Amino acid sequence: MSVTTKSVLIIGATGGMGLQCLRHCAQNSGIDQVHVFCRTPSKISASDKQICSSIITGNARNHLDVEQAMRESKANYVILATGNGADLKKSDTREKTGQALAAVIAKPEFKHVKAIVVSSHGAADTKIIVGMGIGWMITRHLKYVLADHSRQEKAFAYLTNRT
Repeated sequence: MSVTTKSVLIIGATGGMGLQCLRHCAQNSGIDQVHVFCRTPSKISASDKQICSSIITGNARNHLDVEQAMRESKANYVILATGNGADLKKSDTREKTGQALAAVIAKPEFKHVKAIVVSSHGAADTKIIVGMGIGWMITRHLKYVLADHSRQEKAFAYLTNRT
């Protein structure tokens, strides 16, 4: 019987959701290694750096950087926790990071990897149905965030058995 190490790579570990995932994974006794992938490692506090098995620097929009991080970490689970925080401006952050990760885990070399896409805005196509008045106002206020989120979900549509 072979024992497999449970290794997790967190993409977007300097944001609010990514940091929470890092802290949660580090406390989980079933997870052997927690690696983080981010653009700016200096944003990670000293105490959070201590709980990381490794910190890999790169751009989550670039599939080559993501692929290198997957190889370095030898992760069999990857958590994608990218976004724009509280910024409501037009963005493609979620979409582009989703496309980069999906392109990497679709390769035969990474067929064993499972992905978890974490978002503070829900799952699948994002629609708010709260009635005509308040629902319309919320949808209008968050229109760019919701559109970017829905495009991120579409990047994983063909990998539903692994996400």
